Amino acid sequence: MIGFHLKILVVADETGVGLPGLFVKAFDRDLLFDDLLGGALTDIEGQAQIACDEGDFKELFDRRPDVYFKVYSGDRKRFLHQARDVVRWNVRHQESFTIRIPFDELTGINDEPAVDLFAVSEGDGQRVPPAIGDSLMVSAAGLAPMSRR
Repeated sequence: MIGFHLKILVVADETGVGLPGLFVKAFDRDLLFDDLLGGALTDIEGQAQIACDEGDFKELFDRRPDVYFKVYSGDRKRFLHQARDVVRWNVRHQESFTIRIPFDELTGINDEPAVDLFAVSEGDGQRVPPAIGDSLMVSAAGLAPMSRR
Protein backbone atom coordinates (compact mmCIF):
# COMPACT_ATOMS: atom_id res chain seq x y z
CA MET A 1 0.00 0.00 0.00
CA ILE A 2 1.12 3.53 -0.74
CA GLY A 3 1.05 5.77 2.33
CA PHE A 4 -0.17 9.34 2.52
CA HIS A 5 0.75 11.67 5.38
CA LEU A 6 -1.44 14.75 5.92
CA LYS A 7 -0.13 17.50 8.21
CA ILE A 8 -2.88 19.86 9.32
CA LEU A 9 -2.75 23.21 11.12
CA VAL A 10 -6.07 24.59 12.41
CA VAL A 11 -6.03 28.32 13.18
CA ALA A 12 -8.41 31.14 14.03
CA ASP A 13 -8.94 33.01 10.77
CA GLU A 14 -8.70 36.48 12.27
CA THR A 15 -5.52 35.95 14.30
CA GLY A 16 -3.70 32.96 12.82
CA VAL A 17 -3.41 31.46 16.33
CA GLY A 18 -3.46 27.65 16.46
CA LEU A 19 -6.59 26.03 17.91
CA PRO A 20 -5.88 23.12 20.28
CA GLY A 21 -8.24 20.30 21.23
CA LEU A 22 -10.33 20.16 18.05
CA PHE A 23 -11.11 16.95 16.16
CA VAL A 24 -10.30 17.02 12.42
CA LYS A 25 -11.59 14.49 9.90
CA ALA A 26 -10.06 14.16 6.43
CA PHE A 27 -12.15 13.00 3.47
CA ASP A 28 -11.50 12.01 -0.13
CA ARG A 29 -14.07 13.78 -2.30
CA ASP A 30 -15.79 11.56 -4.87
CA LEU A 31 -18.77 11.91 -7.18
CA LEU A 32 -21.15 9.71 -5.18
CA PHE A 33 -19.71 8.93 -1.75
CA ASP A 34 -16.84 10.65 0.02
CA ASP A 35 -14.36 8.35 1.77
CA LEU A 36 -13.22 9.00 5.35
CA LEU A 37 -9.41 8.98 5.36
CA GLY A 38 -8.97 9.39 9.12
CA GLY A 39 -9.23 11.75 12.04
CA ALA A 40 -7.04 13.31 14.72
CA LEU A 41 -7.11 15.80 17.61
CA THR A 42 -5.18 19.04 17.29
CA ASP A 43 -2.33 19.48 19.75
CA ILE A 44 -1.54 22.55 21.87
CA GLU A 45 -0.33 24.40 18.75
CA GLY A 46 -3.37 23.47 16.62
CA GLN A 47 -1.51 20.79 14.65
CA ALA A 48 -2.71 17.30 13.74
CA GLN A 49 -1.50 14.49 11.51
CA ILE A 50 -3.48 11.88 9.61
CA ALA A 51 -1.99 8.91 7.79
CA CYS A 52 -3.89 6.89 5.20
CA ASP A 53 -3.25 4.30 2.53
CA GLU A 54 -4.37 3.98 -1.06
CA GLY A 55 -6.92 1.35 0.01
CA ASP A 56 -8.76 3.98 2.08
CA PHE A 57 -9.95 5.86 -1.01
CA LYS A 58 -9.10 4.00 -4.21
CA GLU A 59 -11.91 3.71 -6.76
CA LEU A 60 -11.32 2.78 -10.40
CA PHE A 61 -8.84 5.43 -11.50
CA ASP A 62 -8.08 7.11 -8.16
CA ARG A 63 -4.35 7.07 -7.49
CA ARG A 64 -4.23 10.02 -5.10
CA PRO A 65 -6.97 11.39 -2.83
CA ASP A 66 -8.83 14.69 -3.34
CA VAL A 67 -8.80 15.94 0.24
CA TYR A 68 -11.08 18.20 2.27
CA PHE A 69 -11.72 18.50 6.03
CA LYS A 70 -14.45 18.74 8.63
CA VAL A 71 -13.68 20.11 12.11
CA TYR A 72 -15.52 19.23 15.33
CA SER A 73 -15.21 20.13 18.99
CA GLY A 74 -12.77 17.90 20.87
CA ASP A 75 -15.58 15.70 22.21
CA ARG A 76 -16.76 15.25 18.58
CA LYS A 77 -20.32 16.28 19.49
CA ARG A 78 -20.39 19.73 17.91
CA PHE A 79 -19.71 20.32 14.23
CA LEU A 80 -17.72 23.55 13.75
CA HIS A 81 -16.43 23.91 10.21
CA GLN A 82 -16.44 22.24 6.83
CA ALA A 83 -14.20 22.88 3.87
CA ARG A 84 -15.85 20.53 1.33
CA ASP A 85 -15.73 23.19 -1.38
CA VAL A 86 -12.03 23.80 -0.71
CA VAL A 87 -10.57 20.57 -2.03
CA ARG A 88 -6.91 19.90 -2.71
CA TRP A 89 -6.98 17.63 -5.74
CA ASN A 90 -4.56 14.72 -6.20
CA VAL A 91 -2.53 15.27 -3.05
CA ARG A 92 1.07 14.11 -2.89
CA HIS A 93 2.29 11.52 -0.41
CA GLN A 94 3.16 14.24 2.10
CA GLU A 95 1.01 17.38 2.16
CA SER A 96 0.51 20.25 4.59
CA PHE A 97 -2.81 22.01 5.03
CA THR A 98 -3.94 25.08 6.96
CA ILE A 99 -7.60 25.28 7.99
CA ARG A 100 -8.73 28.80 8.88
CA ILE A 101 -11.87 28.95 11.03
CA PRO A 102 -13.64 32.29 11.63
CA PHE A 103 -14.30 33.27 15.26
CA ASP A 104 -18.07 33.18 14.78
CA GLU A 105 -17.85 29.43 14.06
CA LEU A 106 -15.87 28.88 17.27
CA THR A 107 -18.13 30.58 19.80
CA GLY A 108 -19.84 28.25 22.21
CA ILE A 109 -17.49 25.31 21.74
CA ASN A 110 -18.00 24.58 25.42
CA ASP A 111 -21.48 24.98 26.87
CA GLU A 112 -20.28 27.01 29.84
CA PRO A 113 -17.26 29.29 29.98
CA ALA A 114 -15.02 28.20 32.81
CA VAL A 115 -12.32 29.92 34.82
CA ASP A 116 -10.40 27.75 37.25
CA LEU A 117 -8.13 29.14 39.98
CA PHE A 118 -5.78 26.71 41.66
CA ALA A 119 -2.41 26.40 43.34
CA VAL A 120 0.06 23.63 42.63
CA SER A 121 1.27 21.68 45.66
CA GLU A 122 5.04 21.52 45.97
CA GLY A 123 5.53 17.81 46.49
CA ASP A 124 3.43 16.06 43.90
CA GLY A 125 2.35 18.90 41.59
CA GLN A 126 -1.35 18.29 42.26
CA ARG A 127 -3.91 21.08 41.88
CA VAL A 128 -5.17 22.24 45.26
CA PRO A 129 -7.53 25.03 46.38
CA PRO A 130 -5.52 28.23 46.87
CA ALA A 131 -4.68 29.57 50.30
CA ILE A 132 -3.68 33.10 51.26
CA GLY A 133 -0.16 33.80 49.98
CA ASP A 134 -0.13 31.01 47.36
CA SER A 135 0.98 31.66 43.81
CA LEU A 136 -1.93 30.95 41.48
CA MET A 137 -2.34 29.36 38.10
CA VAL A 138 -5.28 30.64 36.07
CA SER A 139 -6.94 28.48 33.44
CA ALA A 140 -9.76 29.69 31.17
CA ALA A 141 -11.76 27.61 28.69
CA GLY A 142 -14.79 28.14 26.51
CA LEU A 143 -14.55 31.91 26.41
CA ALA A 144 -15.75 33.66 23.27
CA PRO A 145 -13.35 36.16 21.70
CA MET A 146 -14.15 39.86 21.93
CA SER A 147 -15.94 41.19 18.92
CA ARG A 148 -14.06 43.77 16.90
CA ARG A 149 -15.58 47.23 16.68
